[in-house]
Amino acid sequence: MAYYSLDKINSVGAQYNFLLGGRGCGKTYAVIRQAIIHYFETGEKFAYVRRYKESISPTKVGFLLQPHLDLIYELSGGKYNHVKVWKQCFWLEYRDEEGNKVSGSAEPMGHLVSLNT
Repeated sequence: MAYYSLDKINSVGAQYNFLLGGRGCGKTYAVIRQAIIHYFETGEKFAYVRRYKESISPTKVGFLLQPHLDLIYELSGGKYNHVKVWKQCFWLEYRDEEGNKVSGSAEPMGHLVSLNT
């Protein structure tokens, strides 16, 4: 199965992009991956925007960055291996083998935003 690629849409150079596609084709995965890489390259934060407040609860979005933990570990030089959703933000953390927090970022990597409150 081919997953969504951002190569073509990124080549346009538009200020805003609108992605259309079926469920499960990798749109969110590709955009989150790009946002993480951009964050580590530039330090610029990202926003994860959803229509309803219920859609950005920690239980709903806690899984979003799980597939990218190896990438985060690599790009951070081993400094972070976990992402915590807290106060409508994505916070980077390093956790030991037992899951205990050892250290964390001073600033969030990204923000969670709902259009309707």
